[in-house]
Amino acid sequence: MLYHGEKIAIICKVSIGLIISMKRLMVEYSKNKNYFLIFVLFCNPFIIFINQNIAKFDIFKVKTLFEISLIFLLILILISFLIFSIIKLLKIRIGLIDIFGIVLVINYLFFFHFDLKYQLPFKGYNSEFAMLILFFISPFFIKKIFFSDKNFFKILISIFLFINFIFYSSSILIKKITDKSSLLINSNELIYKKNTNADLQNMYLIINDEATSLDLFDKYYKTEIKEEFLKKISHFNYKYVDDSYSSYNQTELTFASILHLKYIFNDKSPKYQDTKNFYPQILKYDYENLPLIRLLNSINYKFNFIGNTRGNCKNYINKDCIVNEKNRFDQFSSHINMSEIFFLKTPYLAIFNRFYDKIRRFMKIPLYKNNFVNNDAIGKFIKYIDKENYPKKNFFLVHNLYPHLPYSYKADCSERKSERNRVITTKNTNKKDISTGYFNNYLCSLKKIEIFVKFLEKYDKNAVVIFQADHGKYFQIGNKKEKMEIFNLIKGPERCQKYINKEIDNVNAVRFLISCATNIDLDILPKETFWGPYLESDVNWGKLEKLN
Repeated sequence: MLYHGEKIAIICKVSIGLIISMKRLMVEYSKNKNYFLIFVLFCNPFIIFINQNIAKFDIFKVKTLFEISLIFLLILILISFLIFSIIKLLKIRIGLIDIFGIVLVINYLFFFHFDLKYQLPFKGYNSEFAMLILFFISPFFIKKIFFSDKNFFKILISIFLFINFIFYSSSILIKKITDKSSLLINSNELIYKKNTNADLQNMYLIINDEATSLDLFDKYYKTEIKEEFLKKISHFNYKYVDDSYSSYNQTELTFASILHLKYIFNDKSPKYQDTKNFYPQILKYDYENLPLIRLLNSINYKFNFIGNTRGNCKNYINKDCIVNEKNRFDQFSSHINMSEIFFLKTPYLAIFNRFYDKIRRFMKIPLYKNNFVNNDAIGKFIKYIDKENYPKKNFFLVHNLYPHLPYSYKADCSERKSERNRVITTKNTNKKDISTGYFNNYLCSLKKIEIFVKFLEKYDKNAVVIFQADHGKYFQIGNKKEKMEIFNLIKGPERCQKYINKEIDNVNAVRFLISCATNIDLDILPKETFWGPYLESDVNWGKLEKLN
């Protein structure tokens, strides 16, 4: 660990080194102006992006972003070459490097599109007007940089871009050097007793993402689903727990706490600075050291994770994976997700989606085919589990993304199409009928629970099972209590019936499963519920509030 004085010394050395580097760069710039401009014009958006998201970056994400940058660079070069070929046919004298520089200037300005459109007063047409403004000012910058005899403006822009590059590069280095993030989660050995009379059974923790309580669902959708659903499963020895609340309001924290068998953060914890050690990343980077995994290994139990498009066993653990179906898109999922975030501030995504939607509609290609299959973890489990030699002594963590969006399911769990049999698009799925989308996804999740209950009754009747949500849903924005109220359905042996109550939140769910399915007795912890801001831009991000 670095002491305060050592950190200051390192920061000073880095700063001096960067100043010297900048001086050398300016000397070289005087010899190769356009090449240096091209370099910083291309690199700056990526450097700024890393700096703004440094808390969530690790070596794998840096590698992914580097690969994205290479592909994007190739695309820009191809566009430049195409323009150069057209201009050459028109017998206009301009070099390929100059054209590439012009393309980079326009690209650089496009990264201001997002901020600009929210400053304009044109309501529904802000994005289009922002594009027009950027197109109108582009010729001014292009002329001053590449076609002006006066060097003053060119040098001024170059200095501005260099300062940006140096500032954000040094900021990344300083943040990494002084990094206190490094989320230190105390994973001391668990204290537990052994129960020699216990039967050893399989454990199932099935998380339906964002599944609100049956009571809140009935209240806001004016239905009587609770009574109907509980009647269907009444003879399978499950108990539905009213007034249940999640441990945290965020998936990352809830799952990380499940894997650590305790509340890893509370209202008295220091501010966390990153999410690198949260779910799902910890399954990849610290799997063997997770308290749940260590405990299961010590009693010769296997851990099986069945995930969704956000994270699956193959991509994160690659060990004891039940679902091994190869999908040609899996290896590119991290690239696609990061690309969407990186290009969010540009008009590229909107332009791409508009053309892509038209092509898909014409060719009748469904948008959510991949999500429809991959977000149904229960469906994948039933399909791939070995029914002839059913596994024993296993902990199954099953993470369904429904009823959370994307709203890919009808109430009967068939693939959802929009009205008039049109292909679903991002626009009409996420905006037009979001409440109906959640309604159908929720009903599908209840149907899947019923199917799985019957499946387990046939193949693993004595298993200990919990169906829960990792957090609830907003029906009224800002209502924290609603966001924490969750679906909670539990099945346990006779000796554990006395523990089935609203104390069994996400953290205590895993402790209940282990105590009731194995020869290990873990105490049920005093139940706690914590709330934290979602956005890093929030001044309180990383600090938790305890809810009553």
